[in-house]
Amino acid sequence: MQRRYQGLVYSVIYGVSIDAVESWDLTQEVFVKAYECPDFWSEGFQQKAWLVTVARNEALKYRRSLKAGCVIWHVSVASKGQAMPASSKTA
Repeated sequence: MQRRYQGLVYSVIYGVSIDAVESWDLTQEVFVKAYECPDFWSEGFQQKAWLVTVARNEALKYRRSLKAGCVIWHVSVASKGQAMPASSKTA
C-alpha cells in the first residue's frame, strides 16, 4: 500500500509545504496514521481519498507552524543536555 501511494502522498505534501526534506517526514507520518487507523483496512474504505486528505492536512499544519514562528528545540551535548533553539545550536 505504501509503495502504491507514496508518490501521490509526497506530491500532495510537497505541493503545499515546498520543503523536500520535511515532505518526506510528513509522508511517513501520514502512513503511520494510516496503519494506526482501524477503519483504513475495512472493505470499501476509500484509502486513496483518506491518504490525500490527511496528507493535505498535515502539510497545512506544517505551513501554519512555520507562519506562527514555531522554534524547533534540540538537546545539545555541548549545552550539557539543556534544550536550545535550533538556530543557536552549536556544532
